[in-house]
Amino acid sequence: MSEEKRGKLAVVFPGIGYHSDKPLLYYARHLAREMGYNEEVLLDYHCTVPNIRGSEEKMRMAYEQLYAQAKEQLEKIPFGEYSEILMISKSIGTVIANSYVEEYGIACKQIMYTPVAESFAFQLKDAIAFAGTEDPWIDILQIRALCGLAGIPLHIINGVNHSMEGKGIQDDIRILEEIMNETKKFLYK
Repeated sequence: MSEEKRGKLAVVFPGIGYHSDKPLLYYARHLAREMGYNEEVLLDYHCTVPNIRGSEEKMRMAYEQLYAQAKEQLEKIPFGEYSEILMISKSIGTVIANSYVEEYGIACKQIMYTPVAESFAFQLKDAIAFAGTEDPWIDILQIRALCGLAGIPLHIINGVNHSMEGKGIQDDIRILEEIMNETKKFLYK
């Protein structure tokens, strides 16, 4: 007798200062619901490490702090009971999501918005990534190379920053639509 699965779960790993109600994560969550992900977990963690950009040591400290918070929030989630799992992550949240997936052996799809280089220290399987050419937090050539080595499709948007925003509201709406269209195609496969 087989156990019936609970349905589909989406877990959202925000960045520092980029919470689950900001545009990329907000619309990705809505898209996930449209695609049948009937349950969601929105992580809420807080970093107390100041000025992490450009400092490997501070980035590691921030990761450790946020990862511990994420693990605590996820410890009672019965991942094995879901028919499908989707991890939606942003910035340092991509490192936290990838680390968690690898540590706990979770089979899932992953959407990585503006992944940082540390995100690629883990085995990535069914994932997609998005990055901008004007993102001061990443080296776009490095991210392109890391995605290539991992076999992860990377969608590069010219002229956008770490929030995947461009030169004004109309441009931002167009960019967001492009990103959500690619996200939807990925979820359909």
